[in-house]
Amino acid sequence: MSQTINLTKQLQQKLPNSLLGLLRKVGEEAVTMHYGLYVVGGVVRDLLLDYPILDIDLVVEGEAILLAKIIQTRHGGEVRAYSRFGTASWLLSKPIEGINHLDSKSDKLR
Repeated sequence: MSQTINLTKQLQQKLPNSLLGLLRKVGEEAVTMHYGLYVVGGVVRDLLLDYPILDIDLVVEGEAILLAKIIQTRHGGEVRAYSRFGTASWLLSKPIEGINHLDSKSDKLR
């Protein structure tokens, strides 16, 4: 059984403000769209093991591709959408602290 863990404090301690700001923008847009948004995958592992964060993966309780396209419209960059899989990569206009994209996936349970 999966478990939800709140890693907000660890994210705030580990991520630079510029990257936190980026995640906040995505989160605010998700809230506006009434979508849940979760940080998942390697970033969670890296936080727990105190490794460098090299990429950020998100699960969207809603349409990940639509969210990525709206974020791209407001903040620039490019979106690569994979509708067959319900996934999107938002390629940033310029890297932030070594991160050049955010990957998102629609939650299939919604």
